[in-house]
Amino acid sequence: MIRDRPGPAVLLLLPLAFAGLWALSWNRSLTGDEAYSIAVSMSPPAAVYSNAAVDVHLPAHFLYLGAWGRLLGTGLLTLRTSSLLPALVLCAMAALTMRRSAALLLCVSPFLLHLGVELRMYGLMALLGGVELVLLERVLERRSPRDAILLVACLCVAVWVHYFAWLGVVAAASLLFLRRRPGLAALAVAIPLLLFLPWLPEVGGQAERLAGAKDEVTSMLISQRAPIMALVEAPLSIAGTLFRFASGTASADFDRFSPASMGVWPVLGFAQLALLGAAAVRGARRAGPAALFILLWTLVPLSFIRPSARHFAMALPAFMSIAAAGLESAGRLRKPATALAVGMSLALCVPFATRHTLPQRCTFDRDLQEAASVAAAENGGEDLPIVCYLDSYTTLAFLYHFDQTGTDPSAIVWHPYREAFAARRFIFDSPVAAIGYMMHDTDSLVAVWDSAAGGPYLLLANDPRDTRGPVLTGADSVIGSGSDVMADRNLITSLEVRSLLREIPLENSGGPFSIFVVRRK
Repeated sequence: MIRDRPGPAVLLLLPLAFAGLWALSWNRSLTGDEAYSIAVSMSPPAAVYSNAAVDVHLPAHFLYLGAWGRLLGTGLLTLRTSSLLPALVLCAMAALTMRRSAALLLCVSPFLLHLGVELRMYGLMALLGGVELVLLERVLERRSPRDAILLVACLCVAVWVHYFAWLGVVAAASLLFLRRRPGLAALAVAIPLLLFLPWLPEVGGQAERLAGAKDEVTSMLISQRAPIMALVEAPLSIAGTLFRFASGTASADFDRFSPASMGVWPVLGFAQLALLGAAAVRGARRAGPAALFILLWTLVPLSFIRPSARHFAMALPAFMSIAAAGLESAGRLRKPATALAVGMSLALCVPFATRHTLPQRCTFDRDLQEAASVAAAENGGEDLPIVCYLDSYTTLAFLYHFDQTGTDPSAIVWHPYREAFAARRFIFDSPVAAIGYMMHDTDSLVAVWDSAAGGPYLLLANDPRDTRGPVLTGADSVIGSGSDVMADRNLITSLEVRSLLREIPLENSGGPFSIFVVRRK
């Protein structure tokens, strides 16, 4: 299994190199998904279970993050180290058990750097994918009962971290069956399934809520592709995922991508994809069937479901192992090709480390840490109370960062989710309920804010003048597509009837997200 094993100094330096990259990257605003993860994880176990059951995820990562926060604290640095740990373990394991080139590529991977910073379950998925790869190769090479037990245990844990881990189960079972290990193949499916039975009653409800009712609100919040479009777009999804695996998440923004927008980072990213992609083609047979099965069983099925690289994270170690096999089979070009790949990976960590926000699937970046600092300063300077009129996940991120400023939380006099958050409900069971806070008479709501603030106040809201997209018609129209950028179409009109507005610019945020100082005329 161990090939071209690095020396002791390299074994130590590789994880340290990754930790150094992480130290330059951790301090950035939460995304809404991360804030949701924190809120759920710090709830009592019953609330963790109920929120995960309404959501489309599983409880294991929330329980892990909650235990980490209770033991070590809930500061941003402390919480982000919970994601660093799986990435560091993967780097150390790669240094001990994988090809030298694979260990090098993982320890400078801009994609793994993202997973090691983000407070989501995908870093754990990458680690479990690496563990599965190593153990599956060992089981195929030698009939060790211990390795077989550890492989099944890894799969049992993985399926409680994310549903997509079942593809790893299928990859392992199908390969074991083809290699004439039918008994172990059956156990690799049966034992994880048996241990998963307590959660099965929740799966049907999650699937029904994910599909959603066929109404206008759902169509705006949930993008559903026709089967023929899923088939046509699958190759693009695979290509986009491999691009992220090779070059990270910050080198190119696909939402605003065009030939005219090409700069140094997208060009370098595509060059890295070309290099590692060519190496992977060359190394597919040499790397062994375990890596190939895990990669294909992850990429191909998921490409029909969603084009999101983070959800494919279990296949990252397999891809790097295959690419490393290709680099190491390049003869006299092996060392310069490997050095070039490592150098480009290091360079592609720069656009990630220098950002104020994490790259995310939302339409626009929103720096909630900056917004909380601005709001705290305005509250301290003019004693302005705060009204937050945003989607639930963004509100959670703002509340977390505002709490980190040390400002009295009573300064926030209104937001739409007070009762829900107090009851530890952080996700809604229908798309209609998710934007229900905007489906009302805006004039009446502005009057409520005036009464709650008792004078001038600070308003965090999406500015409808900057929002583009369809309009949800009704007594009070909602404009925009996607809960993070939807806006109340009548908001500015209702405010200006009775108030004077002054907008405070947020340098690190884009799109309709704004902060206004609102004063009665």
